[in-house]
Amino acid sequence: MSIHDSSVARMNTLKAGDAVTNICAGEKNPYLFGFFVAYKVSERKNSSGIIHRTHVARYTDSKGRSGDFGINVIHPGHLDKATRELLFEPVWKERFAKQPQPAEGET
Repeated sequence: MSIHDSSVARMNTLKAGDAVTNICAGEKNPYLFGFFVAYKVSERKNSSGIIHRTHVARYTDSKGRSGDFGINVIHPGHLDKATRELLFEPVWKERFAKQPQPAEGET
């Protein structure tokens, strides 16, 4: 199962008010721990007719601030640092650690 597919499944289990953790947020980030508000999917169609979907989780902290975050980084519960790092590693690799393609003529 891909990271995206498992994230969609995870979002469908969350209910408003559930405690959640943003696994890519740093220790001093006010959005590290918060509460789930809603899972939203928005669609737009480009001029070629291709539909693009954006999946976000609406999230709030206990002080009334809210924001939308990618569903790949929102996990249920307030997780400790070691667990957050373990969960974030495959997300980071999928998003940022793409292997460079060899230049033309190289093998």
